[in-house]
Amino acid sequence: MTACASSTNPPRIINPPPADLAAYCPALPELQGKTGADVLPYILELHNMYKDCAFKHAWLVDAWPK
Repeated sequence: MTACASSTNPPRIINPPPADLAAYCPALPELQGKTGADVLPYILELHNMYKDCAFKHAWLVDAWPK
């Protein structure tokens, strides 16, 4: 009876990610104004928001057990 001798691996316990990494990325702000002076700071803000969110996503993907 080899079925009784076989064993199964215990389930892997995965700790939840830190709260700051598990949070959704913030909503994008609305563009205020229509001039280049309004657009440049807006684009820079979006870039920084994307960079932070991409870092969180990459960290979670890398931390997930393979």
